[in-house]
Amino acid sequence: DDVDDDVGDDVGDAVSGNEDAYDCECDCSGKCECTKAQPKPTDAKMMDTTASLSPITQSLLEKGLKIGQRKGILNRASKLELHQMLRDLNLPTAGKKSVLLHRLRQYVDREFVMDLPEHARDKVLRQNATYASFVCVVDFEATCEEAAKGFPHEIIEFPLVFVDVEKLEVVHKIQYYCQPTVNPILSEFCTRFTGITQEQVDAADPFPIVLENVLKDIADFKESHPGELIMACDGPWDFRDFLQWQCAACGISPPSSMEVWMDIRKAFKKTFPKQKKTNVIAMLSSFGLEFEGSQHSGLDDSVNIANILISLLKEGVSPVVNSRFKTSEAQSRVIEKRLNLQRQ
Repeated sequence: DDVDDDVGDDVGDAVSGNEDAYDCECDCSGKCECTKAQPKPTDAKMMDTTASLSPITQSLLEKGLKIGQRKGILNRASKLELHQMLRDLNLPTAGKKSVLLHRLRQYVDREFVMDLPEHARDKVLRQNATYASFVCVVDFEATCEEAAKGFPHEIIEFPLVFVDVEKLEVVHKIQYYCQPTVNPILSEFCTRFTGITQEQVDAADPFPIVLENVLKDIADFKESHPGELIMACDGPWDFRDFLQWQCAACGISPPSSMEVWMDIRKAFKKTFPKQKKTNVIAMLSSFGLEFEGSQHSGLDDSVNIANILISLLKEGVSPVVNSRFKTSEAQSRVIEKRLNLQRQ
């Protein structure tokens, strides 16, 4: 049933024979290359009658069906049919088949929520509620050595990328470099891997000063953008490991706002449990997106993680905290071990 992921939006129309899907001034029914050919808008009246929708979409919206029956239609549909239904419903068509299927299942839940049993209805309503108004995405870069086990990684780049949940777009970006103190000279591997130069970190402030500036920037953003703001990153490593060790090494406490966060990878896995690869490239690809910028640039990584977040929000994922730092005995031992390495 699957086809290549780069199938264009017009595939569904071509396959289903839906010649009325376009308005074109040359009366070609959308078959020519006329740049004036545009998809017809789907208005409320059209949705009520379903007369001009493709047969597969008409069957999905047929009156009297239970939600389980509607989802059964989706589960049996080919990727081309999923494309067609999304086009008919004026929903985004980019992404792999699993993404298209999830998008349509979310649509069915939203549109026919009152048909659900009460406990399931409440769950769907909670899932589609918006909790945070803004999300600040962070992806650290740190000192590193090739194949150096136990190396004390110091944060050398601290980016902030702010996402407006309602607008579904990045609205502000900030980038700081940090001067390392344990290993002040960057290795050749580190510069090659991160793109960060010795000159950039030499001119930067030490981490405690950068953290103060970061917290002020976040406070300033919140003052000019009313609404709740939460932090986010890809996985647990940035806030759980890098930030905790860095703060311990500097003898300062981690900010409480960064001890709870939205783990984008965790949210993605929960939304698409059958997706095997969940690195940044794979998550972007599942939404039909490509990586923008340079990999392992903290700012560029953060922007791309923000793009994954925006795609998840479009799928109905709520912007909420789903991870928190809890100091375990094992983590304490790791931090202490790294501090001992630093003292040596």
